[in-house]
Amino acid sequence: MRALWVVVMLAVAAPAGAQSFNISFGQTSDPPSASYAAAGAAGTWNAVSGVAGPEYALVTIDGSASQVVVSQQPTTTVIATSDPSVTGDDAKLLDHGLVTSSAETCLMFSGMAPGTYEVLIYAWLPDEPTVKSRTRQDEAPSTIDVGGAWTGSHAAGVTYARYVVTVDASGQLPAHSGLVPGEPSAALNGIQIRPLPASGPDAGVAPPIDASEGTGGGDAGGSGSNAAKGGGGCAAGGGGGLGLVVLIGLVLVRRRR
Repeated sequence: MRALWVVVMLAVAAPAGAQSFNISFGQTSDPPSASYAAAGAAGTWNAVSGVAGPEYALVTIDGSASQVVVSQQPTTTVIATSDPSVTGDDAKLLDHGLVTSSAETCLMFSGMAPGTYEVLIYAWLPDEPTVKSRTRQDEAPSTIDVGGAWTGSHAAGVTYARYVVTVDASGQLPAHSGLVPGEPSAALNGIQIRPLPASGPDAGVAPPIDASEGTGGGDAGGSGSNAAKGGGGCAAGGGGGLGLVVLIGLVLVRRRR
């Protein structure tokens, strides 16, 4: 019976089927190397154009095929500039991506296993250190603006934003990058996704809402650097999918008795 409970507890800690992904947008070849972790975990990077229209099949960070696909709307423009301050794998990630000057760039990952995930959204405009992009995840209590001069390494709020996301039985995980009011454009370079324990100190969320910074709204994302989350974009997933695993464990233990 003890062995059975170990299996159940492991299933609760790391949802069965949960997978990690690294995606670099705006390119179809020569992505960052598999040894490159950026601000997350090292592993195989998916190189996809990400332009609106098709679905893009993804491989996991160990290079194996998955059932997960990503689609994007409505952006069709990719970054066409580079930044002399970044080199190597950093440049392969940050000098590529999607760029919008109007509607929010909206990603939808489909086929995800239910569970809790860390999502890192890279939204940095090459050679535009004064321009910020407003990232958003539908569950988060606030948006996070990203941008600034390259510091020599990835930094939260400069090259990426971190969110913790719950994926429900729908298997859908949305993410967005749009305009900060008054800014001319916004970028979306890449995404890193990895599963987290259902609870624990790592499962934080975006910074708390600062009421003085305004409220979000629409596809442009609202106002303020950590503004209240606005509407628009893809529908978010709801609660977790771990209760069934625990229930099955209880039933099996009772039968064993």
